[in-house]
Amino acid sequence: MHRYNQKSWISLDVPNPGAGNLPGALQVASPSDPSGLNTYYKNFGPRLGLAYSLNDKTVIRAAYGIFYAQGNANRLDRGAFVQGYNGSMDKTSADNGITPGFIWGTDSVPAFTPTLASTAFLGGGTPKHSAGSLILLDRTDSLSPYMQNYTFDIQRQLPGQMTLSVAFVGNEGTHLASRLMPWDKLPPQYLPLGSQLFDSGGNPVPAGTSGATPLLFEPVGFSQSQAVPAVQSMPVDPATGHHSPFNGFEALYGAGATLAQALRTTPQYAGYHRYYEALGVSNYDALQVKLDKRFSNGLSLLVSYAWSKTLTDGGSIFSTFSTEFGTTTPWNRKAQKAYSFEDIPNNLSIAYVYDLPVGKGQKFLNQGGVVNQIVGGWKTAGILQYQSGRPQNIEVCCRPGLEDQGWGSPNQVPGVPMASAAYHSGHFDPAKDSMFNPAAFSVPDQFSFGTLTPTEATVRDFPWPNEDMSLIKEWRFKEAWNLNFRADFINIFNRVVFGDNNGAYATEPTVGQPGFGMLGGQVNHPRTVQFGLNLKW
Repeated sequence: MHRYNQKSWISLDVPNPGAGNLPGALQVASPSDPSGLNTYYKNFGPRLGLAYSLNDKTVIRAAYGIFYAQGNANRLDRGAFVQGYNGSMDKTSADNGITPGFIWGTDSVPAFTPTLASTAFLGGGTPKHSAGSLILLDRTDSLSPYMQNYTFDIQRQLPGQMTLSVAFVGNEGTHLASRLMPWDKLPPQYLPLGSQLFDSGGNPVPAGTSGATPLLFEPVGFSQSQAVPAVQSMPVDPATGHHSPFNGFEALYGAGATLAQALRTTPQYAGYHRYYEALGVSNYDALQVKLDKRFSNGLSLLVSYAWSKTLTDGGSIFSTFSTEFGTTTPWNRKAQKAYSFEDIPNNLSIAYVYDLPVGKGQKFLNQGGVVNQIVGGWKTAGILQYQSGRPQNIEVCCRPGLEDQGWGSPNQVPGVPMASAAYHSGHFDPAKDSMFNPAAFSVPDQFSFGTLTPTEATVRDFPWPNEDMSLIKEWRFKEAWNLNFRADFINIFNRVVFGDNNGAYATEPTVGQPGFGMLGGQVNHPRTVQFGLNLKW
């Protein structure tokens, strides 16, 4: 693509001559600008470390570093940036694969003819994703995401071959993949116009009138639309005598030339998508405690615990999923920063290996021969993990009025507990109980944003306990022959974890929908037992 400049994108830095020179036009790559992106040469990544011994058993360590990742837009993919000039041609086998559907050098593909009609580059998209068919590229989308890591650690040697470590660990992310900018949204100061309703004859009617049309969805040429001050400041189209964003606006959009379309930030487009926005930030702060026992007296042990908080306004490395399907309040970035859906405030992990004190040279059944071959030399190992539940993504869906809004946040009713009585009862029945109290949430008005943050940690998913254990026995025959037997018990206590409602494309709890707050099933694996026998020679 770069070699032959076969790339195109929507740029908001370029005036559009077909839309009265409003910002935002299709730009095609050229030898002087093959990528449409900035190149950053000054990414500075220092590493600093410090270790100081207080005495022969205590050490203080500190470190700081900046670490970069590949810029978001550096992974531009296939045909997305060859807009209007690429297409897909399918050739399939006529007999279900007995003969090939296409043979190189023999068969030919029908020629692709680009559609260059006046409406070919208007864009548009699916409401739940705000994903227009046109792709916007900003020159800053090549910014490299980076992390600042900083630690302060005190290590102390304890009796019994043990070491205790207590550390503060922080991580701050910048230029992360995000969906924070409003793109082609309707500026919020115009949303109240949606509460003005009119009947089919153009007469104002009160709220609740059946079949009424919000003013935002009336044609831009409608008398009440023309009276809006922002429209009054637009030029007059000689062809219609109406104020509109640019000459030919009504002819281009036809029935879609509404007041809302005229008031968009880029009224010449019905929708576009910015895949590689790099404005997200994150913060991780944790107290981490680790107890490490070196192998002695038959036991090796590692216990670690982290008490942490993770906040972000960009929830995924792939921007389509960032911040749970886009900006809840696109003109207020501060409202977007909330708990990450990967926030786990408590995480305890225990790993061990223990030689059982049975058999020759041990405390119990200290015998050789057949007895030792049967009961001696056994060891057990395990990994035990206990985690807090993750935050929830509580949503409302598919409200008309906020263009391409799709999923959004509900209102939180002040003073009403979010959790259901069953959630805290200790007798939660996933077959019938909801995690949430429906009275704590309400659906925002048609032309307003909800007050709840994108992720909510008041009612989390259920905690995640898991225990994996193994029994291991080794027989040695002569010097070069070893027979190893092991039995692995995965989720040995058959713990059941129900959920889960968070994460992109999962079953997010949707206010007002049937089953709101109900759990979809078991999300961990049931107990599994497996055996293995391994001969080495």
